[in-house]
Amino acid sequence: LNRADIMQRKGRYPPPKGVTDIPGLECAGYLLNSPSDLKNTSYRSNRRVMAILQGGGYSTVVKTHLGGVMEIPKGLSFEQAAAIPETWITAYQLINWLGDTQRGDYVLVHAGASGVGTSAIQLIKSTGAHAIAVCSSESKIKVCKDLGAAFGVNYKEEKEFSKAVMELTSKHGADVILDPVFGSHYPENLKSLADEGRWIAHVLCVDTCLLYTSD
Repeated sequence: LNRADIMQRKGRYPPPKGVTDIPGLECAGYLLNSPSDLKNTSYRSNRRVMAILQGGGYSTVVKTHLGGVMEIPKGLSFEQAAAIPETWITAYQLINWLGDTQRGDYVLVHAGASGVGTSAIQLIKSTGAHAIAVCSSESKIKVCKDLGAAFGVNYKEEKEFSKAVMELTSKHGADVILDPVFGSHYPENLKSLADEGRWIAHVLCVDTCLLYTSD
C-alpha cells in the first residue's frame, strides 16, 4: 500500500481527471500482447514486467504508458516487483539525483519506517552513507536499524531532535535530509542541516519536491 492509496480510499486524494477510480500506483504481471491473450494461458510465457501507474493497479488488467513499464529482474517475485516502481524509484531519486548522497554522508530520514523510508535506508547503506531514521516509536526504530539504519531518533521523546542529530554526527549535522513532513519539523531540520547540506522536502510523497541547500 502507498500513502496515496490510503488517502484515495478516504476520499482525500482523488485520481487525476480521466483516470480510473480504482486505487493502485504500481503493479507487476505479464505483458499482454492483445486482449485475446486473456482467453488462454499463453500470456504466462510473456515478459514479466512491473509498472508505475496513475491509478488502477489493483485491477486484474491495467493499461499504462510504455515509458512506465520495466522488466522484472530475475529472482524477484511479482509481489516483490510490485513494490518497486513507486517506492524504490522515489527513494533512489531522492538519494541519488536530488540528494547526491556520497559515501560517508549522514542522511536524516524522516518517516523512517514508511515505504519510501525503509527503501531509502537500504539504499543509503549500500551507498556507504549513514542513515539516521526519525520515527515515532522505538519499535519503528528497531525496524529501521534491522534494515541498516546506523542510528534512530524518536521525535516523540526528543522534540528537539536536532540535538540528537548533532550529537550522533559529532556536530557535523546531516548532509542530506529526506523530509515528507516539512511544516512541523522545519525549525529542527534547519538546525540539523550540515554546511552545504541538501534538504529535500518530498511533501506527502505526492506531487511536490523542494530542494533546499545550506550553501
